[in-house]
Amino acid sequence: MQIPFFTDSLDTQLSLIPYMMRYEHSMQSNFDIDTTMTNSKRIESQIHNLHDNICVNDIGYSDIVSVISIPLIIALFAFSFPFIFQTINHINDKYASKHISTLFRTSIKHKLFWIINSLSIIYVIAYGACSLLWKEGFFVKYSQLWSWIMIFVAFAHACIVMVFVWYCINFNNPDKLFIIIKRRYHIEKFIVKLQQKWVLCKVLLRSCFHYKDKAGNTIYKSARDMVCRWQNSVPEDCFVSRLIGVARFAVKGNDFSLFQNVLYSLDNIIDTERSSCSREQKDDVIKESSVHYRTMRFFDELLITYKPIPNAFMQNESIIFKMVGAFDRTKYMSNADSFRLAICMRKMLDYGNEALLEKYIDYTQHYFKYLLYLPKVFYIKGGLTKNRDYVEKRSVNSWNYLCCFHYAVLAYAFDKCKYSLLKIHLEKNHYSDYNLYPKTGADVLIRYAYCVNNICFLNDNKLFERRVDVKSLLRKYTAILLLLIPETEEIGYPMLENEPKKIIDTIDSSKSDLEKEMNIIKTNTTLLNLYPNLANTNSSKRFSYFLDVIKMFLTPSASREIEGNKECSTLSLVHSFIGRLLEKTTPNKTRTRRTNLYTQKLNKKITDDFASRFNQLNNDLSHFLPNGLFSSDSYGKNDEVFLNPCQLRIDKLYFLDMEYYSGGYDLYREYVEQFSTRLIYLALFSFRKMKLKEVNIKSPNFDIFFEKFTRGKRENFVLIGIDSPFEAILNITLNGRDMSYRKTTPYVNISSSRNPLLTDLDDYTYFKDSILVVAKKDLPKIVDIGENKDIMIDHKDCSDESNMQLSVRTTIDVHKKLIFNPNAKIAMVRLKRMNM
Repeated sequence: MQIPFFTDSLDTQLSLIPYMMRYEHSMQSNFDIDTTMTNSKRIESQIHNLHDNICVNDIGYSDIVSVISIPLIIALFAFSFPFIFQTINHINDKYASKHISTLFRTSIKHKLFWIINSLSIIYVIAYGACSLLWKEGFFVKYSQLWSWIMIFVAFAHACIVMVFVWYCINFNNPDKLFIIIKRRYHIEKFIVKLQQKWVLCKVLLRSCFHYKDKAGNTIYKSARDMVCRWQNSVPEDCFVSRLIGVARFAVKGNDFSLFQNVLYSLDNIIDTERSSCSREQKDDVIKESSVHYRTMRFFDELLITYKPIPNAFMQNESIIFKMVGAFDRTKYMSNADSFRLAICMRKMLDYGNEALLEKYIDYTQHYFKYLLYLPKVFYIKGGLTKNRDYVEKRSVNSWNYLCCFHYAVLAYAFDKCKYSLLKIHLEKNHYSDYNLYPKTGADVLIRYAYCVNNICFLNDNKLFERRVDVKSLLRKYTAILLLLIPETEEIGYPMLENEPKKIIDTIDSSKSDLEKEMNIIKTNTTLLNLYPNLANTNSSKRFSYFLDVIKMFLTPSASREIEGNKECSTLSLVHSFIGRLLEKTTPNKTRTRRTNLYTQKLNKKITDDFASRFNQLNNDLSHFLPNGLFSSDSYGKNDEVFLNPCQLRIDKLYFLDMEYYSGGYDLYREYVEQFSTRLIYLALFSFRKMKLKEVNIKSPNFDIFFEKFTRGKRENFVLIGIDSPFEAILNITLNGRDMSYRKTTPYVNISSSRNPLLTDLDDYTYFKDSILVVAKKDLPKIVDIGENKDIMIDHKDCSDESNMQLSVRTTIDVHKKLIFNPNAKIAMVRLKRMNM
């Protein structure tokens, strides 16, 4: 249709209006048609896109993800819950330890398992609720997000179930459980360190903001220290408790290798307790060992269910060596540890481990005599002579408490009819002195007196049951030993001041009770069958004889008179030198005059002879010291350490009677041994002060390292082995006293077998199992102090008649010192373990 041209005429314009309206209506109809067609095409395209999304891409309104994921979560949930309950019950039944069960329940994997299970349940419930209550927004706007969350939840649930199943399988494997326990122990220690650092930060912040409140800061700091000490003990306590559970399972399952691994893992706990001290002592050298709570608790609880493992070689030895070896031989033993050892002995009896008890008795007969050697260790470590008396008293006290507890347990064993243990007192050996179990009748009476005087420590419900009469046990056991032990004039029990009189009074007051018990025992048919000679033993004569031995040794001024026409007793003959000293006799051997040994002066001939022996000290030291350990070169050695005076408490009779003195070689040798051991320890001390290079190598690489370190001049160096395994590996030859490596480099051997007092000393422990590479010119040198080369000998008479002490303190000062170069460069080589 054509549109007419516009004209200027009004009529013409008005005539055109109908045409224009028809044209506009026509155009609007065409536009509506086009719009409708466009909208329909767009809607059709959207429908095709949604169809493709649903069918091809599985998104949009499709619920295919939930259809797959929700049944998977439910299936995993249905599997995991019965499995976890079954696993917990199995662990409880298998290991029978609440600490191992707690370890399982508090593990990170166990906690994650419960957390993800809970989140899965919450998500499934939330998904179902939203799909019902919020259809439009849930399906239209957030369907893709919910699907991705559903995939993540299902994946996490599946992973944690697989990890948890793997963890349960490892937990049921004792070897893998052992690794889990050790890993958990290290994690707990790390967490404790973080907690302590956080507490320290809080202390510092409080000190900064409240710096005026000094009293409050001090209290807060002390509380912090107490909390930190408590936190430090928590990982170790839990670790030991778990090890006890594994050890019990190993014993129950006859798994000796697992049991050995448990004992080996206890070393860290033992080392920690060995290195700690209970408190500072009067002297600054010898300390009292802290109580071995964890170590002794391990063996205490283990012995309740312990039984020998079949075909397990050295099982009993492993337990005894580990338990007894836990104590540092340079410290006093705590009375609490003596008490716990006695408890372990009693449990060996109660639970039928007599073989283990016999092994313990055999190993400890002379092991703990190191307590009586602590005064010597005190000197080797550089202790002052003014504190020597205190160290002697403390060491003897530790020994006495240990002896009392062991004697009481053996008395308990005798009351339980364990008569086979009596043989330990009847077997004679050349180590009779300082035996933990008495071998002579005099020692038995002294041990009994000590137990009676310290009965308060033995009347403990943890040691014996409440209804047990400890005094009665002691009387019975002492009576049978007095009847069985042969008559000998020996005594090997150390005494303190004020003790001899107290001991004799206690024995005298118990005479009637002990003789009565001896007569009762002689009517015991079982014992008579075992020891037929019991019936013919005179109880009263036996008791009097052993009491006379004690009085002869402890109270020489009270020696009996020897009548002219009476036969001399064996006791009188053995101690005839005391009779000569005490009495001036006529031909008919009647007493004319008595000499007081306590106030008598020392024999000058004896003291002069003793002093003359030290003229050859330098020559004798060369025989006791390792050959090649010291140098003759003084160049560059500007640091020094002194050889302190050595003091010993000696029986005064040595310096009163020439026969008893016997040339004095034993006394002189005692001093030389202590001087030599002290010099070896000072040499180790000087090596530690030098510039030390620590190296760990395998044995085949030692030659290469040695050649590189010495720069090919091996003849100018010395190898010093300190209980080193290299001696069995390297090419070392022996020529008399001299040892050499490849016949060119001198080799010096320092071992605890030749110098037992070095054992457990700090510097010796530091170098143990290593070999030192030192230039000959850098070895320490022994020199005299100043121009005074004379040896000073001082005899101090400490005899006291009121305390029945007859002793002399002899101090020897040789005026020597050790000089060394602290800037010398040496190497400490340790052998690296080789994988098999």
